[in-house]
Amino acid sequence: MEEQGSVKQIRLPLVQHSMTLRLLFFILFSTSVYAQSVKTDTLIFATYRYSDNNRIKNIRPFAEWFGANLKVAVKVRSFDSVHDLVDAIQMKKVDIVFINTFGYLLSREHSDQYKIAAALSLPENARSTYQTAIVSSVASNIRSLENLKGMAGKYSLSLVNPGSTSGNLIPRLQFAQLGITEPEKFFTSITYTKNHTLTLREIVDGKADIGAFGSEEFYKAQQADKELRRKVNLLWESQPIPLGPVLFRSDLQEEISSRLIESLLSLHRENPAALEAIKSGWTEAIPANKFQVVDEHYYTDIIKNDPVTGMNIIRAFAR
Repeated sequence: MEEQGSVKQIRLPLVQHSMTLRLLFFILFSTSVYAQSVKTDTLIFATYRYSDNNRIKNIRPFAEWFGANLKVAVKVRSFDSVHDLVDAIQMKKVDIVFINTFGYLLSREHSDQYKIAAALSLPENARSTYQTAIVSSVASNIRSLENLKGMAGKYSLSLVNPGSTSGNLIPRLQFAQLGITEPEKFFTSITYTKNHTLTLREIVDGKADIGAFGSEEFYKAQQADKELRRKVNLLWESQPIPLGPVLFRSDLQEEISSRLIESLLSLHRENPAALEAIKSGWTEAIPANKFQVVDEHYYTDIIKNDPVTGMNIIRAFAR
């Protein structure tokens, strides 16, 4: 007889045991998939402000069109700066993000929870307007970047914005190529005007010796002022910069993320008005004609010449 209080061992038939294992696996798998895929009632589209344009009107046509196609509510938000948008990404407060190149690189330092959907591309043989110009005032007597060597503590620098690609990241990468790895120590002062046009104006007015900003501002100013070349020296112009990406939360439902990518890639055919609205929010994007598939290497390529220094600069601005 079995002793009182002992545990009776129950053996399941082999078939029942196998079915139980399959059921357990299904439950675990379903739970895992659910944990990785977030169902949302409202998609939050987000971007960032530049000067007096919060860019909501630029991305709203696409957001509303996309939401209507998926029969899901959408909300459009704009953050006051690239860094504020990156903070929202870090806290996963936004679902679909229109961001600039430097902002994307900054966001990668905080979160791997967002993926690239697509980025705008230029037609073949089209001239890029997304480049950096480094200029000096004629009064400074700086005629080339080489003139800066050995001149620590002699000149002031004007930039655009801490989160600007053409007006902060790219010029810092170029200064590093000259051995100026700590501009805050090299220049007598560094100011951010928050505006590409204002940065150029600082140089024209002699309020700063050297300035860096989007090169298109220089060419537009040159057309408007034929005497500009007598006031400002163009020291350097960068290679074309990759246009910023559209990001999405990697834990969005697969239906949403796949439809997002499809919608962006076909936007030039399906809703050209929404594409034009997006482009008009970013001066450098105006020559673009459609979205293309890209990956992270498309953006890290800009620091390939000196990845260590490049990452140091990125991390210095990743708060």
